[in-house]
Amino acid sequence: MDSFLACQERFRRRERAMQRMVDDVRWLMEQPEGTATWKESQNDLIDLIDSVWAQRAIVDSCGKPLTRKTIAERVFRAVGLPCPHRLTQAVWDVRNRRKPEHSMLRRYILFVGSQAP
Repeated sequence: MDSFLACQERFRRRERAMQRMVDDVRWLMEQPEGTATWKESQNDLIDLIDSVWAQRAIVDSCGKPLTRKTIAERVFRAVGLPCPHRLTQAVWDVRNRRKPEHSMLRRYILFVGSQAP
C-alpha cells in the first residue's frame, strides 16, 4: 500500500508541476515585449514551451489550442529574445540532447515538491 500512496504522490507532484509550467508560460505570454527576464538557457525556454504546448492547455478564444510557434513567438518576445526561425528543428535538437533529469518538467517537479502543499 505504501508504494501505491507514493505513486499517487508522484502523480500529484507531476500534475502540479505541469500546471505551474502552464501558468508560467501564460504569464510570460501576457507580458509586454522585453519586460520579462529569462535567466536560463534558450534551450530551457524551448523545452518549457514545448512541454506546455504538448499539454494543449493554452487555447485561443474559440477553444482551439495555440500552435507551438504562436506560443514561442509570444514568450520569446516577452523575454526580449528572437524566436528561432526553425523552431521545429530547435525543439528536435533540444529533445535529442537532453537527458530526462535535465528537462524543465523535472526541475518543476523538484520545485513543486519542495513547496508546501
